[in-house]
Amino acid sequence: VQAVLDARNAIDLARRANEKLAELVGKRPDRFAGFAALPMQDPEAAAAELTRCVKDFGFKGALVNGFSQKDKPDPNIYYDIPAYRGFWGQVSKLDVPFYLHPRANRDASYDGHPWLTTSPWGFAADTALHSLRLCGSGLFDDYPNLKIIIGHLGEGIPYGLWRIDARMRFSPRGYTGKRPLGEYFLDNFYITTSGNFYQPAFQCALSAVGIDRMLFSVDYPFEDAKDAA
Repeated sequence: VQAVLDARNAIDLARRANEKLAELVGKRPDRFAGFAALPMQDPEAAAAELTRCVKDFGFKGALVNGFSQKDKPDPNIYYDIPAYRGFWGQVSKLDVPFYLHPRANRDASYDGHPWLTTSPWGFAADTALHSLRLCGSGLFDDYPNLKIIIGHLGEGIPYGLWRIDARMRFSPRGYTGKRPLGEYFLDNFYITTSGNFYQPAFQCALSAVGIDRMLFSVDYPFEDAKDAA
């Protein structure tokens, strides 16, 4: 949905996708639950659709595929900007998690290297940047109960947490957060094991965020459940 340029079409697609998902989950509610697709091109519509999905369908939260595009391919829209504060207020009120899933990086610095734009590198780089923007925006001061989920053992952030805060203490460059950026990450983010089954990376993530902030996930059908287990 995040790649649909026309907001009305995005709203329609999200509604139809969620209704189909609710139909499928309803056949086996003992096995499945749903995350809502959201038309983030329109923050008010996204808040309304999430409310509908949680209250009418029993969905457990939302899954949004990274930045959104609206009206024209550029620029990319990230959700730390003031236009989304009301949306986040509704997420906070509903008290459900928001899964920030990657999408292909569109930065021109990847030109000529398309193999880096998606899961080998760009997915993590863009989602990590998006996550850190949320941490640095004052969002979690406004809504301290927000719960954001990111995959792939935290998209590299656990590995860099110490250095992020250490360097920002040395040179804050206008940072206005009330707390160190890393504290917001540790308090408001959960990470999954999806698609990153490297034991040293797992040990780093576990040490950095703690077991209560880690969720088992596979990323099937792109990854093998046996490898994940």
